[in-house]
Amino acid sequence: MPATRPLLRHDMRPDRVGWTVYDVTDGRTVSLGELPLVGIDQEDANELVDVLNRQDLAIDRAARRLVLDAMRPRVRG
Repeated sequence: MPATRPLLRHDMRPDRVGWTVYDVTDGRTVSLGELPLVGIDQEDANELVDVLNRQDLAIDRAARRLVLDAMRPRVRG
């Protein structure tokens, strides 16, 4: 079975006055601090989605490296 591409966690959808950035895993609106990301213009929402997804991918890569390093046999010397 071929490996599937990881699901990107963040996306955007139109709302009443602009765009909302949301977490696709649970459908909740993303907030930065106390500020919910709603009513944002399309260009800014798209940029926020890109930044958040790049950050998540970087965290995932770092976590995978840590796990792989921890699994490597250690050479005693």
